[in-house]
Parts: sequence; C-alpha cells; structure tokens
Amino acid sequence: MGTKERKSTESGKIFDKASADFFANKKALARATQIFVDSAEDFCDQMERVLKPDENVFEKLWTYVVQTNADMLYGNGENAGSIVCKTISSINKEGLFSSQVRQAGDDLRQVLNERYQDRKDHPEKYLGEDSLFEEFFLLSKGEADEEMLTGLQQFMLTLQLAANGNQLVTIRWLMSHVYGDPAILAGVRAEVQQLLLKKGCGIRDLKLDDLLSLSLTNACITEAVRLHSDIPSKLTLRSAEIPMEFGGFKIPKGATLFLYADAVHKDDKYFPDAASFCPHRYTDPEAFNQMNKDREIVAFGHGRKRCTGELHARSQISALLASFVMRFDMDLVTNEKDNQMPEDHDGPFVFDTANTLKLVNLRPRAPGASDGASACVSQKAIFERC
Repeated sequence: MGTKERKSTESGKIFDKASADFFANKKALARATQIFVDSAEDFCDQMERVLKPDENVFEKLWTYVVQTNADMLYGNGENAGSIVCKTISSINKEGLFSSQVRQAGDDLRQVLNERYQDRKDHPEKYLGEDSLFEEFFLLSKGEADEEMLTGLQQFMLTLQLAANGNQLVTIRWLMSHVYGDPAILAGVRAEVQQLLLKKGCGIRDLKLDDLLSLSLTNACITEAVRLHSDIPSKLTLRSAEIPMEFGGFKIPKGATLFLYADAVHKDDKYFPDAASFCPHRYTDPEAFNQMNKDREIVAFGHGRKRCTGELHARSQISALLASFVMRFDMDLVTNEKDNQMPEDHDGPFVFDTANTLKLVNLRPRAPGASDGASACVSQKAIFERC
C-alpha cells in the first residue's frame, strides 16, 4: 500500500496522529534526550573497551544510532532495535540473502504483537512512557487487529529507515569534518567544556536546552546537513496542490515536484565558498534566522513540511559528538591526497563517498587539549576562514 492509500485508511490516520503527537510531546522529547546522553556515554565506554587502534569507529557507530532510535520509538522492554542490529550484522557477514534477513520480518512482527498484548495486560507498566508505540496504543484503544499491527510494523520500519539512514550519513560526515579540522575540534570541545563547568555536571546530566545551547556544535550539524544530507538536500518530493506556472513552465494540479535544495545549498551566491565546511555561517542567531526566513538554508526542510524530528536529531547527534570530543582523540583517514576531505558525489541513498571516511586510532584525549586561550584562537580562525 502506497503512502497516499495508507493515509486514507483508519489505521493510516492513527499512525499519522500518533507520529504528530509523539514528535510534539515535550515529555517524549525530554525522555528521548535522556536516552541519547546515556546511550552516547555507554557507546563511548564500549569503544574505549573494545575498539582496536586500526578499527574504524564508523563501522561500530550504526549500532548506537539504530538502537537509540528504537528505544525512543518503541519504548520499554524488548524492541525492534536488537532485531534490526542483528539483521544488519548478519548482512555484513553473510550478505543480503542470509537466513536472518528472511527471519527478520517474522521476528519483528512477533515482538510488536507481544509488546502490544503486554500493554493491554499490564497498562500500569507503561504509564508515562511517552514513546511512539504508546501513542499508537492509546489512539487504537488497545483494539488493533492483525492488519493494523502489520501496518504499524511497516510504518515504524519506515520511520527507522528514514531516521537511521539520514543520521548515519550526517554523523559520518560531521565527525570527519570536526576531527579533520583542529580549529573546529578545539572550538567544539571548548563550548562543551564550558557548559559542563557552568552546570557542574557530566554529559549524562545534560538536558535538551543544554544541548541546543551548544551553538558551534549545532552549527556544525547544520553545515553537515547542508553539504551532505540525503533529505531534504538531495531528495524532496511534493505534490502540487493547485495548478501553477513557474519559470515559464505550467505545472498541473497533482503533479509531482522534485525540489532540489542542493541547487541553493551549494551555490556560492548564497553560501560563499559553498563547498567548504564552515559552521560559523550560522553562529549569528539573527543571520541564521534570516537565512531560514529567506529559505536559503532548508537543512531540515521548511514550513509545515519541516522535519518534525529535527529537535530529536539535534539532541541525539550533539550528545554523541559532545561525548566523543570530551573523551577521545582520533585520526581522520580518507582516500584523498594528504587525507583531504573528498568531494561528496553521493546521490539519494547512495553513500559511496561517505563510506570511504574513517576515524581510527581512538585514544584518550590529550591532557590540556583545547584550553580556553587556544580555543579562542581556534574560534577566531574558523570565523575568519568563513
């Protein structure tokens, strides 16, 4: 069943409302932020224990993204994250035709059915959970039939696919740019350190507002999405609601429009030296707001179609980056001369260039790295370069 057909069904309306309610739920966002900071620190603990010097951090990173998204969407108890991780691991070892791939659909269906039934039998266990699964359960009044539960499985997997794919490529490019540029790395470290000192806390104690207050960190996220994101930069489709004429072309009602944000995002007219990674384009709040207003930057979409999960994504990615920069040094390795960053030629759902990036030789952060004075010099260097 296609998206249009699904939206017209009763179950489709429930899925859409559950999704809208979840992403607008401030308690759910607070819960998700706690998942992200705890999972980021847990993942760094794991990397410190098991990663060998020649191993690429990015080869392990997908497990963090997949599992944290699953914890956020599915809620307490066993969820789809472990099954998806197991399936991807199987694909990496045995290829697309591994037995686990064939088994994954049945495993997911069984877990969702069991968790739905458990919510019916023991509703007290899930009070205040604030997950997307719980939103769906409440809207369906605990009366979902087999067809609706199958639809939920497909809907949740679609959400995970969109989130996991986009976040993985963004994180890969983001961390490569940050660790590949000593000035940017020093600047990000300095602002995270200043926040932790100001609050007198650790990464696990940070709240959403704290993570969003990291202006350079969030500017780095915006710049990584501008340069490298799949959606919306390379793949945004819309349906014309009315007949119109644009640039001499007549567009009938119902026509599918392909909005190519990269045409603006990589235009030197709007972004001087557009091919360069320059986060200080966005560190002035007034200038950044004007860029959004003028639709020069649509890293997370625009208007009523803007990404509803933007704050979740910023929370998740900034928590991960903050944890890494405060704990580790790493070396960027590319296939380019002198380890230069490669030019991104990837298309929608094609990550060939991104997959050449490596962060290796993970080690404890050097003592005294990014002290206040050097950080100020680094910030000035980044700003002047932009």
